[in-house]
Amino acid sequence: MKKLILFFALITLCAGLMGFECNPFGPEADHIYFANFQDSPVSMGVRIGDSNKLVIQENGYFVEYVPPMINLDLVGSCLLNESSLLVAMGCGSYSDGVYNFDLNTHQWELNEWFIWPNFVKHCPENGKYYVGERDGLFESTDGTTWSRITALGSDACTSLAWHDQHMICNIGNNVFISDNAGQTWQETGMGLLEKFRFTSMGVLYGIMDDLSDSDGLWCSYDYGANWEVVFYCSCLSAVGPDYDGLIPIAWYQPFSRESYLALLNSSHELNFLNHINLDSGIYNLDGFPLVNTSSFYVLLDSECYYITNFGPVSNENQLSPDLQMHMEIFPNPARTDCSIKLKGEAEIPELINVYNLKGQLVRRIPLNGKSETQWNLLSDNGHRLPAGIYIMHMKMGSTKPLTGKLILLN
Repeated sequence: MKKLILFFALITLCAGLMGFECNPFGPEADHIYFANFQDSPVSMGVRIGDSNKLVIQENGYFVEYVPPMINLDLVGSCLLNESSLLVAMGCGSYSDGVYNFDLNTHQWELNEWFIWPNFVKHCPENGKYYVGERDGLFESTDGTTWSRITALGSDACTSLAWHDQHMICNIGNNVFISDNAGQTWQETGMGLLEKFRFTSMGVLYGIMDDLSDSDGLWCSYDYGANWEVVFYCSCLSAVGPDYDGLIPIAWYQPFSRESYLALLNSSHELNFLNHINLDSGIYNLDGFPLVNTSSFYVLLDSECYYITNFGPVSNENQLSPDLQMHMEIFPNPARTDCSIKLKGEAEIPELINVYNLKGQLVRRIPLNGKSETQWNLLSDNGHRLPAGIYIMHMKMGSTKPLTGKLILLN
């Protein structure tokens, strides 16, 4: 069967990656449902003993908050505004839904009932909030009033991703795409895919794990309209953001050489990362913006680790010794706008590309030969960007690219 066949010609074990670091992060828990390190403050959904809890990082400490229904699984969160967090919870009960958690008063309030929610997300490309649940994909312009996207049908939605104006989601066994930031949707001819991830260049990956002959990692070079297999295998669990051409891939059952984690390079070769802490199934991974180097986190059943120093990935805060230019960003953190100043002898690049920590290009800032420019902290389509950390990237001819980091506050 195809799912038992590996493209060994595309798979290699790279000994040079064995110097990576695996660091624990988060509270002690019996189970971790989710981690949200993209928003500030950091939030996690955990089970400790018999209670499910929301954990918020406050002043460097993990503080536990018990939701009104302690039996509901906490499956995701996103910021509604600077003082309120949306938290999706559910286990198939009449109390399932999205709740507001006030970050100042620490009080809970029902936002909306949803049956068996899978995620709650905010899309900066169109400013909308989304909830995927048992009966489809719901959207809201204000995070308060919700409506189901009826054109997609009413089956379970477990995955949603975007890149610029392009969006993709799964509804049941079907895959839908949009090329206008979710205004209209089209069904593709590919099914059974989920856990989508765009690279910074717009290449799209999806996982098939349906006990079928086609289980494995798939990719699309036209935003989901057409797909081709990368490799066949079972038990894939997550695809991470790309780091200079390296993409973390995870399994919930052991893969080659009893590994649960690998890096996929631009040639679609797998470089396995083995560590004593990573000796059980990984259920999710994403970028980890809380340290000053490229890093990503992995979620095991009851543990969270962040991975650093993997492969040839540059440190955003380090300047190349042969680069005769550096970047100054002021103020940093910023709330309304910022000034970007380049100092040095190198030729001024054409533009600055701004990426979020998911590797998505959110803004192109032209320089027009000038060494200083202003940015209003809006995306290319004029929408306010959510709070978080953003990477400014400039190509510098034959030398290493110049990067800078901006912290955006609400």
